[in-house]
Amino acid sequence: MTELMRLLWDFEAEAQGLICAFTPDGRNLIAGAEDGTIYAFNRGGQLLWQQRIDGEAFRFALSRRSNILAIGTIRGADTSVLNFETGELLWKFTGEAQTKAGVGVTEDGARIFSGDDSGKVRCFSRSGQLLWLYDCRHKKISRLSVTPSGHRVVFGGNDHIYCLNGSGDLLWTYRTGGEVWAGARILPDGSYVIGGSNDQYVYMLDGSGNLVWRYQLGGNVNITYPTADGAFIAVGSTDSCAYLLSGDGQLLWKYRTGDSIYGISLSANAEFVAVASYDRHIYLFNREGDLLEKLRTGNQVYVVDITPDGRFIGSFGFDKRVYLLENAYAAHTEEERAEVQSILKRRLIAKVRNAFVENIYYGLCYWFDQFSQLLRRNAFELCEALIAEARQEGYPFMPAEQRFVDSREGAIYLKRGIVAQRQGDLEAAERFYNQAIALQRRAGCPICQEQAQLALRFLAEERLSGWRDPLLDKIHDEVRVLGGGEAFLIGRLASAPPDQLPLIIRAAAKIRLIKPLLQALASNDRRLQMLAIATLNRFNDIGDLTPIVTALQHENPFVRWQAASMLSRQKTLPPELVQRLPELIAAEHDPDTRRVLVELAAHLKLKGLTPLLLPLLKEPDNDLRWSAVVALGKIGDRSALPALREVAEGYTLTELSIGDALRRATRDIVQRFPLPEVNRFHAMHWSQAEPKAATIFWKGEAVLFVISMGSVSDEVRFTFALTDQDEVVRYKVSLSYAEFLDSSDRLRAEAARRTQEQRSDRLGTSAIDEELELLELTPPVGTSDPREETEDTEDFDFDTDDEIPQGIEDEDELDETAAERPTSDSETHSRSLWIFLPA
Repeated sequence: MTELMRLLWDFEAEAQGLICAFTPDGRNLIAGAEDGTIYAFNRGGQLLWQQRIDGEAFRFALSRRSNILAIGTIRGADTSVLNFETGELLWKFTGEAQTKAGVGVTEDGARIFSGDDSGKVRCFSRSGQLLWLYDCRHKKISRLSVTPSGHRVVFGGNDHIYCLNGSGDLLWTYRTGGEVWAGARILPDGSYVIGGSNDQYVYMLDGSGNLVWRYQLGGNVNITYPTADGAFIAVGSTDSCAYLLSGDGQLLWKYRTGDSIYGISLSANAEFVAVASYDRHIYLFNREGDLLEKLRTGNQVYVVDITPDGRFIGSFGFDKRVYLLENAYAAHTEEERAEVQSILKRRLIAKVRNAFVENIYYGLCYWFDQFSQLLRRNAFELCEALIAEARQEGYPFMPAEQRFVDSREGAIYLKRGIVAQRQGDLEAAERFYNQAIALQRRAGCPICQEQAQLALRFLAEERLSGWRDPLLDKIHDEVRVLGGGEAFLIGRLASAPPDQLPLIIRAAAKIRLIKPLLQALASNDRRLQMLAIATLNRFNDIGDLTPIVTALQHENPFVRWQAASMLSRQKTLPPELVQRLPELIAAEHDPDTRRVLVELAAHLKLKGLTPLLLPLLKEPDNDLRWSAVVALGKIGDRSALPALREVAEGYTLTELSIGDALRRATRDIVQRFPLPEVNRFHAMHWSQAEPKAATIFWKGEAVLFVISMGSVSDEVRFTFALTDQDEVVRYKVSLSYAEFLDSSDRLRAEAARRTQEQRSDRLGTSAIDEELELLELTPPVGTSDPREETEDTEDFDFDTDDEIPQGIEDEDELDETAAERPTSDSETHSRSLWIFLPA
């Protein structure tokens, strides 16, 4: 617990908590556990009553002007109605499915609504009589909500938002892009409906079901919680973020916790936001999104509620404990507010001093950072405490930096003046404006001085006409000050001794200041350059990427490597970088930098880089070789296949297998660039003797062929050609008889080896490519017409009548037939070979 979010009491239950909410007047707290026990406490922690119902209490509704409490359950099929004053069970209804969708009660308690997982919404009288039923036809109902009068009922049903009138008639539906798990909430006057869907959108619909706006989160919507007037909507999501949206759908702020958020609640006017996260913490924020307090509990927290005045926070989590906390920020008396301010000042100064002890430059930057945040919130007393701390404790600001402090003091007076003018205290406003002008003059900041003078002129005009210039609000929101953390660090980079420079870089990293790091990168200090680029590489977004692109040509390979790594994580890259990427890869000699650039080119799907990547397959660096293989698998073409088969295997530093990458790359290239459909393989020779064509056999998706020939002279050349279904020559090769015999022997040996390894007569596509390579059958280069014939193809006999010979049923039998053919080195030479090709 903390000084400003104090534990008033806690209660240990028998089971984990699923319900926790205050009564509308905030005087009592209701808690429901998964064992079905309902507890009622007063604010002092006294247990008023407890009641056990069937199923696990999951949703509840309490009438504002009666004692009707309705409970919906999971792992049960009951809707239970209790007397809130006594805890007595008045009646229950057992339906067809669990009432996880929740329940609703009218303000006077005259009607009770429930929705269940079977798709049915029911309306009961106070005594439990069924008044009407609406059937969504097996659509799972989620989080039901009713207006106080009961004239509108809204809920989610699968991917739809439904709206019924008080008689159970369907008024409209709206379809979202996913399951409406967060259900729907309707404003008390029925004017707007807020829904949350697993398509990651929050929807606002008008009373007629028309879309007003939608806002996309970074995850599914778990819960929505609007203020009564719809001016603010708090949202919890599976992306671990709490969001606060305005009534017109604009993001006011978001905060990332450590896990999913299922519980969120707002005080009146969203002055305070309470959040329950699965990371075991309860968070408290103000309307501006500043984290005020963070409290760790014993387990995941599913539900939280805050009273309308923001003074009390209730929670019931998986640690089986009900907590009641007091929010001291919602102080009511001047004495209480003074106590809160005193605690906040003490905390603030302690944080600044701790930062100062850790790193003098970080401490001074932290001072500037905290001042900016507090000034934005108009926390004038805390800003003044920082000014006093800097001056009284003698913070080591140089003379020029003391002007930064003076300018900030002037900004306090300027904003105080604007606040006073808004409140109608024109005399105080004039006094504050004059003090601001004097301080900005002393600081030497003309722009800041002009702002204060302009505000003073607006004040004079208001005195004369009674009209206040709206530009005054613009000045308030955009108060200018001299210097700051960035200017401070840039100045110290130029003046600090070398042993202090790393401390300056660390300070910039902790406060996330970009300009000092870019200044360090542009320096002549090699060590400083390396520290700066390594620190910048930790940031996801630095704005203008030009300095990082320039760093790709830095003389220091470490700088180039870090710059490339940083660019590789960007969602969008400058077009000029994309165009120059092949040039940068070719010119780069550092293997780490080149590896990252290659991976970036593959990620960008750049075309035509196969010739550039092929030499990298012979690099001795395993990581670079692996990246080249992977890149070719993504953007390479078939011309890379022969080189890929020659790549030496190995492992990267992170134990990634080059062999596995080779197999994937080969598969991916072949899938992207499949061979043409082939119907015939023709082989023939010509000499004075009559040529003999090959015998072709088809079997399913593969072709098996045997080539036999008699004794021929070594000078005779053979031409082999592959044609597609239109008899167009796709591949061809001319071999001497000796070359043919050599290719034949190698092909036979390869086919036998693969058959033995795979125990299959069908070779994969990678094996087909290897066999084509053995015969030097490569795709034609260029754009020449494949139908164009050469002198080597004029005498082709495209015989289309080849069939499987009688008596041969399959490839195995054919294989044996071929193997039985005699070979002789005397008068007759006979060779047979077989290749499988895709049909």
